[in-house]
Amino acid sequence: SAIGLEALLLALIMLDEERLVAGEAGTVDFTNLLRRFASRYPALVLPDTEQLLFGTLVEVDRGPCPDADGGGGGPAWCGPSEPCCPLSGAFERLNEAFFARFRAEGCALRRPGRPLPALWHGDGLAKWTYALGLDGLASTCPYMARLVLQNHPVDLLNHLFSRFEATQQPGAVAKRPRSEG
Repeated sequence: SAIGLEALLLALIMLDEERLVAGEAGTVDFTNLLRRFASRYPALVLPDTEQLLFGTLVEVDRGPCPDADGGGGGPAWCGPSEPCCPLSGAFERLNEAFFARFRAEGCALRRPGRPLPALWHGDGLAKWTYALGLDGLASTCPYMARLVLQNHPVDLLNHLFSRFEATQQPGAVAKRPRSEG
């Protein structure tokens, strides 16, 4: 309701003011503020741990990230108690992060075995997964194709996906359909 949203926003503003008074500098991380709100008012928050309403397209492997030489021991990403390594941010592993875990069917993006959230974002680590999902949807959904062509320069998109395909192992990425004309 509007009253509940107003209460949430006022509480978030209060938490941010407390952060500033405590001397914490830097930009406001909205996710961090929401986590602070949830820890302070646990009875008011129903966590969406399965990301059914709002989530991300980031995919992870359990365990720490391998370092540059492949020996392991990279920094924990999910947290110190549950280390995991994001696949979505590693350009050379996008075939695992997207093509092995997602597929575009008509006007829907699907993740077999796990539902996608109703709303998802593709910023940060998921930006490449988001771009590949958009490309897949534009190939299978006429409505999405029109939106992409109206809002994104085609030559830029072709260059981006050509560069991506060039970094993948032969056969790891399905050939994109080419337009006639």
